[in-house]
Amino acid sequence: MSYSDLEASLVGTNGNLASVSVHNPQSNAETARVQLTVAFSGGGSQTLTSSNFTLQAGGTKNVQLAASGTIGSITDGPTPIEPL
Repeated sequence: MSYSDLEASLVGTNGNLASVSVHNPQSNAETARVQLTVAFSGGGSQTLTSSNFTLQAGGTKNVQLAASGTIGSITDGPTPIEPL
C-alpha cells in the first residue's frame, strides 16, 4: 500500500481557499501530500500542493490550500501525491 491508495475529494471552495478531505482506507499509517489545480474567475490557473501530512489507519483529514486569487473552478484533482 502507498500514498496512491489514499482517497481525496473536494469539500468546497471559498474565495481563494480550497478544502480537500483525504481518507486512509489502509490498515497502516501513510504520509502523503495532496495536489489540485484551480482556475481563477478572472482567468489563469494555479497548481496547489499541500505540505506533508500523516494519516493513521482508517483516518480522515481535511486539508486547506490557499491560491493566489479567487478560485472559479477546480480543473484537476484533488490527487494524493508522494511526500517530500
